[in-house]
Amino acid sequence: MNPINAVNNKAHIIEAEFVRIDVLRADNTYEILTFSSGYKTETINGMEYDALGGLMNIEAINRDLVVGGADLQLSITGIDAGNIFTFMSDQYKMLGSSVTVHRGFYNENYILTDTSLRFSGIITSYNINQDIDIEGVEDNHTIVISCDSLRSVLESRISGVFTNENSWRDKHPTDPSMDRITRLEGRSFDFGKKVDNP
Repeated sequence: MNPINAVNNKAHIIEAEFVRIDVLRADNTYEILTFSSGYKTETINGMEYDALGGLMNIEAINRDLVVGGADLQLSITGIDAGNIFTFMSDQYKMLGSSVTVHRGFYNENYILTDTSLRFSGIITSYNINQDIDIEGVEDNHTIVISCDSLRSVLESRISGVFTNENSWRDKHPTDPSMDRITRLEGRSFDFGKKVDNP
Protein backbone atom coordinates (compact mmCIF):
# COMPACT_ATOMS: atom_id res chain seq x y z
CA MET A 1 0.00 0.00 0.00
CA ASN A 2 1.36 3.38 -1.02
CA PRO A 3 1.46 6.13 1.62
CA ILE A 4 -0.97 9.02 1.16
CA ASN A 5 0.77 12.22 0.17
CA ALA A 6 0.42 15.12 2.60
CA VAL A 7 -1.37 18.24 1.40
CA ASN A 8 1.19 20.98 0.90
CA ASN A 9 0.49 24.66 1.47
CA LYS A 10 -2.62 24.10 3.57
CA ALA A 11 -2.61 27.78 4.50
CA HIS A 12 -3.04 28.68 0.83
CA ILE A 13 -6.21 26.63 0.30
CA ILE A 14 -8.94 29.24 0.07
CA GLU A 15 -12.56 28.13 0.11
CA ALA A 16 -16.10 29.39 0.65
CA GLU A 17 -19.54 27.86 1.15
CA PHE A 18 -22.34 28.57 -1.34
CA VAL A 19 -25.92 28.04 -0.11
CA ARG A 20 -29.06 27.75 -2.22
CA ILE A 21 -32.55 27.54 -0.68
CA ASP A 22 -35.58 26.81 -2.89
CA VAL A 23 -38.43 28.37 -0.93
CA LEU A 24 -41.97 27.27 -1.76
CA ARG A 25 -44.48 30.11 -1.92
CA ALA A 26 -48.14 29.87 -0.94
CA ASP A 27 -49.09 29.96 -4.66
CA ASN A 28 -46.92 26.82 -5.28
CA THR A 29 -44.17 28.72 -7.12
CA TYR A 30 -40.57 28.83 -5.94
CA GLU A 31 -38.28 31.65 -4.94
CA ILE A 32 -34.58 30.87 -4.92
CA LEU A 33 -32.38 32.42 -2.22
CA THR A 34 -28.62 32.28 -2.73
CA PHE A 35 -25.77 33.52 -0.56
CA SER A 36 -22.22 32.55 0.33
CA SER A 37 -19.48 32.91 2.92
CA GLY A 38 -17.26 34.42 0.23
CA TYR A 39 -16.20 38.05 0.05
CA LYS A 40 -17.38 38.75 -3.46
CA THR A 41 -20.43 37.81 -5.49
CA GLU A 42 -19.92 34.65 -7.58
CA THR A 43 -21.92 33.00 -10.36
CA ILE A 44 -22.19 29.19 -10.29
CA ASN A 45 -24.24 27.31 -12.91
CA GLY A 46 -25.97 30.55 -13.90
CA MET A 47 -26.97 31.38 -10.29
CA GLU A 48 -25.57 34.47 -8.60
CA TYR A 49 -24.53 33.99 -4.95
CA ASP A 50 -24.44 37.13 -2.80
CA ALA A 51 -21.37 37.47 -0.59
CA LEU A 52 -22.01 37.55 3.16
CA GLY A 53 -18.44 36.85 4.24
CA GLY A 54 -18.13 36.25 7.97
CA LEU A 55 -21.83 36.96 8.51
CA MET A 56 -22.63 33.39 7.42
CA ASN A 57 -21.55 30.40 9.47
CA ILE A 58 -21.99 26.68 8.79
CA GLU A 59 -21.29 24.13 11.49
CA ALA A 60 -18.74 21.43 10.77
CA ILE A 61 -20.00 18.63 8.53
CA ASN A 62 -18.86 15.02 8.89
CA ARG A 63 -16.34 14.10 6.22
CA ASP A 64 -17.15 10.42 5.85
CA LEU A 65 -16.16 8.52 2.73
CA VAL A 66 -19.71 7.22 2.34
CA VAL A 67 -22.96 9.16 2.16
CA GLY A 68 -24.08 9.89 5.69
CA GLY A 69 -27.24 11.12 7.33
CA ALA A 70 -25.60 14.04 9.15
CA ASP A 71 -27.69 17.13 9.70
CA LEU A 72 -26.60 20.72 9.18
CA GLN A 73 -27.08 24.00 10.98
CA LEU A 74 -26.31 27.31 9.33
CA SER A 75 -26.63 30.79 10.75
CA ILE A 76 -26.78 34.18 9.06
CA THR A 77 -26.09 37.31 11.09
CA GLY A 78 -26.63 40.98 10.32
CA ILE A 79 -29.64 40.48 8.09
CA ASP A 80 -31.69 43.53 7.32
CA ALA A 81 -35.13 43.54 8.97
CA GLY A 82 -36.77 43.66 5.52
CA ASN A 83 -35.23 40.30 4.57
CA ILE A 84 -36.70 38.67 7.68
CA PHE A 85 -40.05 38.95 5.89
CA THR A 86 -39.21 35.88 3.80
CA PHE A 87 -38.94 33.74 6.94
CA MET A 88 -41.88 35.19 8.84
CA SER A 89 -44.44 35.75 6.09
CA ASP A 90 -47.34 33.40 5.41
CA GLN A 91 -46.53 33.82 1.71
CA TYR A 92 -43.52 31.52 2.11
CA LYS A 93 -43.22 27.94 3.39
CA MET A 94 -39.70 27.71 4.78
CA LEU A 95 -40.17 24.33 6.47
CA GLY A 96 -39.55 21.62 3.92
CA SER A 97 -37.71 23.94 1.52
CA SER A 98 -34.73 22.28 -0.13
CA VAL A 99 -31.19 23.36 0.74
CA THR A 100 -27.98 22.65 -1.13
CA VAL A 101 -24.52 23.70 -0.01
CA HIS A 102 -21.56 23.73 -2.37
CA ARG A 103 -17.97 24.27 -1.34
CA GLY A 104 -16.00 26.47 -3.71
CA PHE A 105 -12.23 26.57 -4.02
CA TYR A 106 -10.20 29.64 -5.01
CA ASN A 107 -6.72 29.79 -6.50
CA GLU A 108 -3.93 32.07 -5.26
CA ASN A 109 -5.41 34.94 -7.31
CA TYR A 110 -8.79 34.59 -5.52
CA ILE A 111 -10.50 33.27 -8.64
CA LEU A 112 -13.10 30.54 -8.09
CA THR A 113 -11.73 27.45 -9.82
CA ASP A 114 -13.92 24.55 -8.69
CA THR A 115 -17.03 23.67 -6.65
CA SER A 116 -18.31 20.44 -5.14
CA LEU A 117 -21.61 19.47 -3.53
CA ARG A 118 -21.23 19.35 0.24
CA PHE A 119 -24.79 18.97 1.54
CA SER A 120 -28.29 18.37 0.20
CA GLY A 121 -31.37 18.37 2.43
CA ILE A 122 -34.47 20.19 3.65
CA ILE A 123 -35.20 22.82 6.30
CA THR A 124 -36.72 21.23 9.41
CA SER A 125 -36.71 24.27 11.72
CA TYR A 126 -35.46 27.83 11.99
CA ASN A 127 -35.07 30.40 14.70
CA ILE A 128 -34.84 34.20 14.44
CA ASN A 129 -32.90 36.08 17.13
CA GLN A 130 -33.04 39.85 17.46
CA ASP A 131 -30.31 41.92 19.12
CA ILE A 132 -31.24 45.55 19.76
CA ASP A 133 -28.67 48.13 20.83
CA ILE A 134 -30.78 50.96 22.30
CA GLU A 135 -27.92 53.48 22.55
CA GLY A 136 -26.57 52.93 19.07
CA VAL A 137 -30.07 52.31 17.68
CA GLU A 138 -28.89 49.16 15.95
CA ASP A 139 -31.16 46.24 15.21
CA ASN A 140 -29.36 43.01 14.25
CA HIS A 141 -31.07 39.76 13.33
CA THR A 142 -29.60 36.27 13.26
CA ILE A 143 -31.36 33.39 11.53
CA VAL A 144 -30.38 29.88 12.58
CA ILE A 145 -31.56 27.26 10.08
CA SER A 146 -31.56 23.54 10.93
CA CYS A 147 -31.56 21.11 8.00
CA ASP A 148 -31.89 17.34 7.70
CA SER A 149 -29.95 15.58 4.97
CA LEU A 150 -31.93 13.83 2.26
CA ARG A 151 -30.59 10.50 3.49
CA SER A 152 -31.94 10.99 7.03
CA VAL A 153 -35.28 12.11 5.56
CA LEU A 154 -35.49 8.91 3.50
CA GLU A 155 -34.43 6.75 6.46
CA SER A 156 -37.20 8.15 8.65
CA ARG A 157 -39.92 7.75 6.05
CA ILE A 158 -42.53 5.18 7.02
CA SER A 159 -44.48 3.42 4.31
CA GLY A 160 -46.01 0.06 3.63
CA VAL A 161 -49.05 -1.92 2.59
CA PHE A 162 -51.57 -3.66 4.83
CA THR A 163 -51.49 -7.44 4.61
CA ASN A 164 -55.04 -7.88 3.40
CA GLU A 165 -56.46 -8.67 0.00
CA ASN A 166 -58.05 -5.27 -0.72
CA SER A 167 -54.97 -3.20 0.14
CA TRP A 168 -52.73 -5.51 -1.84
CA ARG A 169 -55.01 -5.41 -4.90
CA ASP A 170 -54.96 -1.59 -4.86
CA LYS A 171 -51.19 -1.64 -5.32
CA HIS A 172 -50.79 -4.86 -7.33
CA PRO A 173 -54.01 -5.66 -9.22
CA THR A 174 -52.73 -8.83 -10.95
CA ASP A 175 -50.80 -10.37 -8.03
CA PRO A 176 -52.78 -13.12 -6.17
CA SER A 177 -50.29 -13.32 -3.24
CA MET A 178 -52.76 -12.14 -0.60
CA ASP A 179 -55.87 -13.93 -1.89
CA ARG A 180 -55.72 -16.60 0.84
CA ILE A 181 -54.78 -14.32 3.72
CA THR A 182 -58.31 -14.21 5.18
CA ARG A 183 -58.32 -18.03 5.54
CA LEU A 184 -55.06 -17.86 7.51
CA GLU A 185 -56.27 -15.19 9.92
CA GLY A 186 -56.23 -16.26 13.56
CA ARG A 187 -54.22 -19.46 12.97
CA SER A 188 -51.03 -20.26 14.89
CA PHE A 189 -47.82 -21.26 13.18
CA ASP A 190 -44.68 -22.64 14.81
CA PHE A 191 -42.15 -20.93 12.59
CA GLY A 192 -38.77 -22.61 12.74
CA LYS A 193 -40.12 -25.88 14.11
CA LYS A 194 -38.64 -28.98 12.52
CA VAL A 195 -41.05 -30.92 10.34
CA ASP A 196 -41.46 -34.63 11.22
CA ASN A 197 -40.87 -36.84 8.21
CA PRO A 198 -43.61 -39.53 7.83
